[in-house]
Amino acid sequence: MMDRFNKSCVLVCVSLTLGGLTLLAAIVSISTSNWLYVTEKLSLQYFSTYDTIEYEEIEESLDNTTLPDSFEVSVVMGLWRFCSVAMDFTICENLDYKIPKIQRQEVSISIAESQRESSPMFLTALILMVVSGIFNVMGNIKWFRVTMVASISYMLTALFIMVGMVIYIANIQSEIQQVHGEDSKRDDVSIDYNYGWSFYVMWLSFITSLAAAVICIIIFFEEWKKIQTTTEIKMQLTNIAEENEMTV
Repeated sequence: MMDRFNKSCVLVCVSLTLGGLTLLAAIVSISTSNWLYVTEKLSLQYFSTYDTIEYEEIEESLDNTTLPDSFEVSVVMGLWRFCSVAMDFTICENLDYKIPKIQRQEVSISIAESQRESSPMFLTALILMVVSGIFNVMGNIKWFRVTMVASISYMLTALFIMVGMVIYIANIQSEIQQVHGEDSKRDDVSIDYNYGWSFYVMWLSFITSLAAAVICIIIFFEEWKKIQTTTEIKMQLTNIAEENEMTV
């Protein structure tokens, strides 16, 4: 009996810990700006072809210094903010979700804007995490059947995270393909990218969400077995009592 009690306590602690870790990882991932690191090499042909930067303004800011044939732009971006460094200039901006995606611009900025399509999925997953956590606590404290609802909610959370990550990766690959594709290859741009730690923290939230769902299911069936066992014992005691009355 004590072993079964200890097992239940361990399952409850693991369930609540995984739920809390899922929510914490999602909050950290969504709120930080280290989802993607992009290094983009632009040539002066960029200025004559794309009008997103005024050549005269840059020339004046550098006091008539001769511009190089090409330069690199390093960008660190998240779901809400990105910072770019080019020719000793550092610019940090918030992503505006109201402005539609603009064509004929730096690929790094185009990638940053394409991230906006995946953000609703992550925000929905975050709301589901809070709901799942509430059901998880309620189920482990009093109503064990609610743990099954919590497990379903955790599975939905993992589903929304997965869909968001697929959209996120697909949009990045699409923007890169527009640069390196055979039909639209641009010789004036060279780009390289790596996923940042915020990206992987969201994957951690996905894994812990699935794990929390599995633990909640285990807790539900463990409690269900206890009820079935208790019911069987009561039925046996009732039958014994009835037999004794008939014997008397």
